[in-house]
Amino acid sequence: MSHFYEVLNSPIEEAYAEAVLKFRTVCERWPSFYNYVKNTVLDTDEKKVVSAWINRVMHFGNTTTNRAESSHAVLKKYLLDQNGDFVKVWGAIHDMLVNQHTEIQTTFGHSLSLQEHKFDGKPMYNLVVYKVSRQALGYITFMKKPRGLRKLAWIAKSVVVCYNAPMD
Repeated sequence: MSHFYEVLNSPIEEAYAEAVLKFRTVCERWPSFYNYVKNTVLDTDEKKVVSAWINRVMHFGNTTTNRAESSHAVLKKYLLDQNGDFVKVWGAIHDMLVNQHTEIQTTFGHSLSLQEHKFDGKPMYNLVVYKVSRQALGYITFMKKPRGLRKLAWIAKSVVVCYNAPMD
């Protein structure tokens, strides 16, 4: 089951491909189970459930597919009852937004302040540790690998293309 969680929680598409291969090897003894998961989730809904695609958009912890429904559900938790005036609802919305902002700041600060052991004593990382998030350090590690360098070169080529702006 942990291999399936790795598939769902893959942060990037390359990690997703590797996790699917691991999941396939684990499920070799149960081909009908693997085919069921492949046909119902991996082939049809991967862009809806896998973190590599979901986390491209900031969703503030809301995991439903309908944004309005998700925000409404979160707001209902802050409203204690169904009766209230505009001031009470406005206060609940304010409290909800303040708490979401605080959670975002906390998780980002937590990500900046913790260092993973795999980065200890490596000169390349000593310059950026505590300045970028752990997620960014993970991307740097991935880009350092040969296949990552090819992808980095492709990204660099696409970023270098610039357009001249008229000066008048």
